[in-house]
Amino acid sequence: MSAEMHRAMNSLGATGADAEKQPKPYFISYAVSDSDSFNMTAQFGAIALSRNSRRRTADVQLRIGTPAEDNTHGDHRASALTTIPLPLTDDRTAVARSLWFATNRGYARALDSYLKVQTEQQVRAKEEDASADFSSERPTTAVLPASPLLSVDSDAWQRRLRELSGLFREYPEIFFNNVVVQATTETMYFVSSEGTKIAAPNQVARLVIVARTRAADGMDLFRAETFEADSLAHLPDQKILIEKTRDMATNLVALRTAPVTEPYNGPAILSGRASAVFFHEVLGHRLEGQRQRGDNEGQTFTKLLGKPILPSFISVATIPRRGLLMEHPSAGTTTSTMKDSRHGK
Repeated sequence: MSAEMHRAMNSLGATGADAEKQPKPYFISYAVSDSDSFNMTAQFGAIALSRNSRRRTADVQLRIGTPAEDNTHGDHRASALTTIPLPLTDDRTAVARSLWFATNRGYARALDSYLKVQTEQQVRAKEEDASADFSSERPTTAVLPASPLLSVDSDAWQRRLRELSGLFREYPEIFFNNVVVQATTETMYFVSSEGTKIAAPNQVARLVIVARTRAADGMDLFRAETFEADSLAHLPDQKILIEKTRDMATNLVALRTAPVTEPYNGPAILSGRASAVFFHEVLGHRLEGQRQRGDNEGQTFTKLLGKPILPSFISVATIPRRGLLMEHPSAGTTTSTMKDSRHGK
């Protein structure tokens, strides 16, 4: 990745009289995801799916122009990113050729978009939003060991999923169920022309139980239970899962005869996870800078930069790679210009 980045920064674009027509990129980054995953699904005591997969993908970001105005300006945000699959073997030559292909294709797309941006700037009225398209950051180095290889006892999980999904046979009112176990081990690699080098491992395991039934009036009803851990070994043991599955099935059957809730207009208390998702969807997306610039976006807070948008007892802070954090008390919440950050938001 580093070798191809240096090649691209030194070779792409022209010099001299042709520099205006084929400018050199001012920023290039490579982000590679190297992952192994396991997925197994059971229904009513039978295995419906069992799959192991290996993936390597590369996101090549290439920007032409200046941070103040580059090829992503306006409606051309997608022109900076090119995504391709990479060879799964550690063949240096094969990986290098794939990155070379993605880089050169990305440069062509970025160049075309940059020329369109320049043309649009000449024929359109001056924009009210004069903020930059990209930020400049200090280089960071954080190279951690790669994630360990994914190890799964498929036979043991087949037995566990058959037992869990087979419990729904005791409830004839439930016409659909899925018990899914997933595990992924991944290492993210990132290098940029600013000098940043990162290798970050990540492991996650998830077990999801879903069931559906239908009330006498035709209303479809469902329940779901989700369990997450950093590995399959740390998911709840079978006894706990059986108890949760029976409770969910019993509750779902009882719902068939429960009275329909009347419409309600008033305060509501949400669980921690639900409140975070609710806040993110209702307000979080509307605070993202790129959503204030696009003509097809809501632009809710476009003209409120630096002004309070919530009561003084609530504030919102952005946490890189993590999203939004609510806290109180404070002097209020203001909008911010979160542009095309390399961290996604």
